[in-house]
Amino acid sequence: MRRLITAPNLALATLWADMLTHAGIAATVQRAFAGSIAGELPPRPRRCPRCG
Repeated sequence: MRRLITAPNLALATLWADMLTHAGIAATVQRAFAGSIAGELPPRPRRCPRCG
């Protein structure tokens, strides 16, 4: 599948993909949940205060 356009946000990406799908054109939204883990995972491993 070729990339035709990059949406500026998830809402538009989902809307465009739904519109294309209803028109009979196969479309998917890639990496839709990649941004949601940003607040859940630390940017780097934390060091143990006792271990130094």
